Amino acid sequence: MSSATVDAGTGRKIPGLAQLQRVGKPLLLIPIGLACAAIHYFLVRFVIRRWNLKTPGRGDDDVLEGGNPDSASTTF
Repeated sequence: MSSATVDAGTGRKIPGLAQLQRVGKPLLLIPIGLACAAIHYFLVRFVIRRWNLKTPGRGDDDVLEGGNPDSASTTF
């Protein structure tokens, strides 16, 4: 099949399904993808913690010890 889309029988085209049919073992893509995601997650986590990289939410907070006096009266 030379097209990158396959008819799903409803008249709609599903992009990428033709590529999936060319793969020898398409179910093997799921565990390989999960393994790559796990490796990426733990590698990035290690690098951030090892070299103490500043990321959004991990930076130094510039909050005074007393806090903001205007927000002290607000309760949620």
